[in-house]
Amino acid sequence: IPSVLFSLHESYRSRSRLQIKMSVCDAGEAAFGGLVLGMASGIRMVASGRVAGNSGAVKSCIVGETTDYSNIFYFAGMLVAGQITATMVPWAFEGYPTLSESWLRHLVGGVITGVGVYLGNGCTSGHGLAGISRLSLRSATATPIFMGAAAATVMVRTQFATGPMTPIVSTPTDHFLAEARVAAAALVLGLPMAFLDGDTLSLYSGLWTGVTFGSGLAMGGMVRVSAVMEALGPARFNPTLWILFMTALTTTFILYRIAEYKGIKGARAPDFGPAPDKRLVLGSLLFGLGWGITGMCPGPAVVAVGAAPTEGVPLLTLLSTMAGIKLATLFDPQHKAKKSC
Repeated sequence: IPSVLFSLHESYRSRSRLQIKMSVCDAGEAAFGGLVLGMASGIRMVASGRVAGNSGAVKSCIVGETTDYSNIFYFAGMLVAGQITATMVPWAFEGYPTLSESWLRHLVGGVITGVGVYLGNGCTSGHGLAGISRLSLRSATATPIFMGAAAATVMVRTQFATGPMTPIVSTPTDHFLAEARVAAAALVLGLPMAFLDGDTLSLYSGLWTGVTFGSGLAMGGMVRVSAVMEALGPARFNPTLWILFMTALTTTFILYRIAEYKGIKGARAPDFGPAPDKRLVLGSLLFGLGWGITGMCPGPAVVAVGAAPTEGVPLLTLLSTMAGIKLATLFDPQHKAKKSC
């Protein structure tokens, strides 16, 4: 295993100049990745009544009045997913630019992302998948705002350029078989949740969700910055993100309806819950801006760090996001009020 990981790291270094023009859209892999992460999101609700939120997992590691060990295990699971997918499906990753070329962009973009997900209380997983599946008005408001802000940011960065769509290719058989093995292993490892309860279930479901969700992100193409950037602008439109997102949302939505049928209260937002407010809108705008600058949501950043811990760009992006979350707490009256209680 160490020799495999060393070879993978050397492969990353040799591909550090990978250009966006080489990217393609593998619709099959995008849909399969969406199915896997949608399964992770939905099963966590069915099994433990909790939302699978990547930014929430990151936030639990640095802020909180009480320690949320389930979300910390979720965070650890995403790091493990990076190692698993880097070994089993290394083609899911691409090279990154050197820090000397892009450190400022990822530093500033990461901080903005962190402030945004803190104020908005969610990102593409918590709002875009789980929140919409809960029929939450706040999530239905936040999602188009941060999607639109990210797209606008990318279009400004590319000077509103337009061009041909990326080629859509079929999934090679060996790729599909390797990804199927990862998904099958995840399903088998999820079986013990049927026999667990209490804190043990909470911790195990957190770890399992992180591993499975993170694997879906990698296999579906969300750890490739080029695929994300191209999906958010017309310069070289790549539908990878949208295929993954719609597949994941459909899967999550169906599983949430099963959870609702079982009487799990968290599967549906309260009919008279909190309404969208300025804080949500501002947070969503900032998250979209940061996402458009870096091309990395909190979840993919964690998985990328797990895959290549010494790679500068994802590590800086993740640390900057965490710093942004922490920074936001220092100026947040609501956080200060909670601490004083």
